[in-house]
Amino acid sequence: MPIHLHFQEDGGVIYKGTGIIEGKDIFTLEEQLYSSNESIKKIQYQIIDLTEVTDFRITRSEMKTLAYQDNISMKANPNMRIAIVATEALTFGMNRIYMAHIEEEHEDKVKVFKIFLQAKTWITDETKNL
Repeated sequence: MPIHLHFQEDGGVIYKGTGIIEGKDIFTLEEQLYSSNESIKKIQYQIIDLTEVTDFRITRSEMKTLAYQDNISMKANPNMRIAIVATEALTFGMNRIYMAHIEEEHEDKVKVFKIFLQAKTWITDETKNL
């Protein structure tokens, strides 16, 4: 599997992607992570690190579906934050498409970054008072 989940002691989850990523890879992990409303409510944040992805084989339709799933999850857990880190132009651009499908009420809870440290800093700032 080209994406691995790393559960953090502070309630966060870091996805680490490498190599070629396909939509099915992300959907498989999201099924595990979002298995129930109770599991969703335990997630403080997600950092999706795509900096080592060499090919991002995800369609616009799949990006829209991922955004839809995250919108539902953020309704179940309004405190959850999601940071996406992508350096390659295609990966960064596809994640901007994802952002276009995040509902307005959740726009301040999801951001796309090019540098992991910036994402981690944003997550820390966003979750310190929750």
